[in-house]
Amino acid sequence: MTRKHYAVSPDDVASFEKDGVVVLRGVLDSEDIATLADGIAEVVRGLSNSVTGYDLSNIRHVVFEQDQNTAETGGAAQYDVSGLAQYLKAVGSNPLTDELEGEAKGHFKLDTTTWRRYRPIRKIALDSVLPEVAAQVMRATKVNYCDDQIFVKDPMTKDRTAFHQDYTYFHLEGWKGCVMWACVDPATTKSGVPIYVRGSHKWGKEYKTNPFLVQTSFPDAVGEDLPEIRGHEDDYDILRFETKPGDVIIHHFRTIHGASGNHSSAPRRAASLRYIGEDMRYYERPGAPAQPYHDHNLKEGDVLDSRSFPVVWPKPYPGFALTPLYDSSPATKGAPAAAAR
Repeated sequence: MTRKHYAVSPDDVASFEKDGVVVLRGVLDSEDIATLADGIAEVVRGLSNSVTGYDLSNIRHVVFEQDQNTAETGGAAQYDVSGLAQYLKAVGSNPLTDELEGEAKGHFKLDTTTWRRYRPIRKIALDSVLPEVAAQVMRATKVNYCDDQIFVKDPMTKDRTAFHQDYTYFHLEGWKGCVMWACVDPATTKSGVPIYVRGSHKWGKEYKTNPFLVQTSFPDAVGEDLPEIRGHEDDYDILRFETKPGDVIIHHFRTIHGASGNHSSAPRRAASLRYIGEDMRYYERPGAPAQPYHDHNLKEGDVLDSRSFPVVWPKPYPGFALTPLYDSSPATKGAPAAAAR
């Protein structure tokens, strides 16, 4: 049986509040891990047909190494890759890559809002122990599911993940928000576990978004420029946690973080699942990415309760499952809903 309860210690809650990040060990059981791994495999197989799926290594290679503006992105349309490529080259951006001891043959792949299309991801996001854990960590009286991203770095992938702050990528406004990073492989410093700037969630700043493969901000991003952290790590209080399958790293929406490439011979496959508390409201944030798989009619200031942001905790009664309610959703079948934003 999949785990139904996980008690977060007061010390771990205090660490999350003070540091902006905490690691919890053994949150997901073997059944959860297998389900999540199946979901990630489905996401990778469907990447070329996803409106929000990208092979960032391929884009980096075509744009910066072949000096072209049009990279093959399959069905992806969340970003104007051609326009972005021209902009990045015009301002002199350089890709964020590591030197590897061996051939850099791996790829960095990601997809967004996968819970609406892939049932295994949906099951973990909505009906596992994670919503209850989010409620404990955030001291929330209600938890909505926000969104997700799947990150896969193949063995020997040189592409880094730029330092960034998740909060400004969301059409949300409020304080209570957390991201749960769950890897289905042992994740080490060598394979590219996330790197966090301790306490950065309390800096009181909202930073410009970037496309991950470079530190340069999107041209329409709103906020402050992120400090130059890479190469200056000694100037910051850096945290990283090596994890085993079942462990979950939880960081605040505003905590600055990034990651190295994968220098190992094993894959680094992870899900980033996002939860929000009762104070969050809808906000048409300037410069935040479009969310093609969201289907709602929310207006600024609205409470988030909707099919795109379901209430996942507390459940109306023991054993209640949200997962089946989305099986016939238009977005679940692979195409963005007509009312998507």
